[in-house]
Amino acid sequence: MASARALSDRLRTAFAELEDGFKRRDVLDNPDVAMSTQHLKKLTNKMADTKKLIKEYERVALSEGSMDAESLASMKKQYVSKLNNFVQMKKEEQTKLTARANAAQSEESARGSSSATSERPAATASGASASTSTAFALPAFKPKNKDIILEDEQLMQMEAGDLIQHGRNVMDQTDQSIMRSEAVVEETIQIGALTAEALRGQTTQLERIVDDLDEIHFSLKKSFAVIKDMTRGLATDKCIMLLLFLVIAGVVTVVVLRFLK
Repeated sequence: MASARALSDRLRTAFAELEDGFKRRDVLDNPDVAMSTQHLKKLTNKMADTKKLIKEYERVALSEGSMDAESLASMKKQYVSKLNNFVQMKKEEQTKLTARANAAQSEESARGSSSATSERPAATASGASASTSTAFALPAFKPKNKDIILEDEQLMQMEAGDLIQHGRNVMDQTDQSIMRSEAVVEETIQIGALTAEALRGQTTQLERIVDDLDEIHFSLKKSFAVIKDMTRGLATDKCIMLLLFLVIAGVVTVVVLRFLK
């Protein structure tokens, strides 16, 4: 298992690679949309790997105990902030790429509509002959749900560019949903870390209170012992005074008796 220091070095390397990747304007702004899309996909996968490294770094650092909780939380916050910056850059590049793809599809649709007008009569004739020749090759009818039929009809009416855009929109919505879920999970993890830190602080405070109570108990025991010693001393003094009184009384009695004789 890698140490926290090794994982920290890997995170720095990953952030440097992401920074270099977003600086590749020759690829991101390339007229070939597919090349730019592939490069952006690689950066997205790199960000996902970096997020896993951050979680692994936190787990290993906690198990090693090489950092206190406050320092670890601060370091993790820095890593997450850097990763969020790259995520924002990815969103901006995705928006630019989508706009370029839409512009290219609009041009293709314009060219396709002009060519389709000239080819429509020939296509009608060929379609009629093809339907006659393939009439017996049609698959068996399978009933579909009304919503599915409407969606299939809409997809059949779309052109190739529209279908590509529809697929990209679905993928974008899926990516956004995944990112929202990841944000919720990340927020939950942060709340859990803060809660664990608060519990550790309360545990430390309770331990200090227990230590203070033990010290108070020891002081009370010592005070009781001193009071007992003082009580014994007072009793001894009373006994001595009583003996002195008896001795003096005896002496006085002897003197009086001799004087009377």
